[in-house]
Amino acid sequence: MWVIRRTGVTSSPLFAITASTGAVVAIGAVAGVGAARLLGPSGRGDLAGAFVWAGLLTSIVGLGFDQSVVFVANTPRHKRRVLTTALAAAPLQALVGSALCFGLAALLFPESGIGETLRAYALVWVPATLVQTAIISILQGQQRWREFNLSRIVLALSSVSAILAIALLRRAPDAADVALAQGVSVACLAVVLIWITRRDLRSFPSLSTFGKLVSYGLRALPGLGFYAVALRLDQAVLSLIAPAALLGKYVVAGAVSAAVVPVASSIGMAAFPALASLRHVGTDYRGAVSKILRRAILILGALSVPVAIVGPFLIVPVFGSAYAGARVASAVLAIAAFPLGLMIVIADVLRGLGRPGAASLGQLVGALVTVPAVLILVPAFGIEGAAVASLVAYSCSAVALAWFLWRALEGETPHRGTPGGRVGEERDLA
Repeated sequence: MWVIRRTGVTSSPLFAITASTGAVVAIGAVAGVGAARLLGPSGRGDLAGAFVWAGLLTSIVGLGFDQSVVFVANTPRHKRRVLTTALAAAPLQALVGSALCFGLAALLFPESGIGETLRAYALVWVPATLVQTAIISILQGQQRWREFNLSRIVLALSSVSAILAIALLRRAPDAADVALAQGVSVACLAVVLIWITRRDLRSFPSLSTFGKLVSYGLRALPGLGFYAVALRLDQAVLSLIAPAALLGKYVVAGAVSAAVVPVASSIGMAAFPALASLRHVGTDYRGAVSKILRRAILILGALSVPVAIVGPFLIVPVFGSAYAGARVASAVLAIAAFPLGLMIVIADVLRGLGRPGAASLGQLVGALVTVPAVLILVPAFGIEGAAVASLVAYSCSAVALAWFLWRALEGETPHRGTPGGRVGEERDLA
């Protein structure tokens, strides 16, 4: 458990985030199994292919605001206007994002189930996601962990409710039906979040705050484009070159190891605002970074190895015999989850230290490796080749990010908050 001590006040954000992450993973597993059994390999592939492109385009038009809101929320000058400024930009971002989804569907998937499903995501899911992401980011940036964790759980539940509703209301549902239902459920969550943060909406938007958000967000955006599909960049490429049924099996192969990645995300979610706050108040943060990384390596290693051993045996009993061909790929992807988890943690550490550009460059290394590796290995080895490509790409990205972090820490002069070299504010992230 991490303990954050500040002027005698003790809290445990990582414990709460980890608990909520466990709930999100469990709920997500139910949603994944339900979607796989409801739609079959081909329909599951259509849903995955559309979702990864909708997520990527939403991340691009979001201008990195999901990260810049967290960072700027800790600055005294802008914190009162961050949320209203981000929400004021959301309608235009939603309009552009939805238009891009329709254009991409017509260009790349004119007569496929992926194109139809992508258009369904554009109708409701894209605008609703931009709104709820801004609000969840302000909760994270202000370290309001109770509301933040509850929002994550409700978001996961919305996906399950969407699949359940479609299963009950439609006799032969397709991926587009599920996408539309997911959009409606996210929109309902966005309305609830607006009510929860209504006190933060009393200030008017500010051009100077908007400039701050854009300045930080654009530096983080290249990496966020990859991060948005970090687990699914391989799926994006597969959606272009492989049948939907093959993509559906690959998605199920990755679902077994999906529990490892949210754990890494929970570590990063706690580290990002904590390190940003340490940096803003001028406290030495080197010790905190070291403890974050040591704990991440131990936890991720302890999770990924057992999953790689046991996971393949769960494919058929849980998802059905139609997905039997995903067993080998699931073992490889479970091993790949370890460097992917490290990549996520180190990127959030760099963002917390005010270096989103370095985080972006490190993550882009993985993207540059993934695309050619998938194009080369999939035709020869199928989904097993795609899994190996992901393992190589995640490892390269993790190494690059570790190098950027080492350079960042070597180039920083530790700040001291009080005369005599004593740190005025201590935060022990352990």
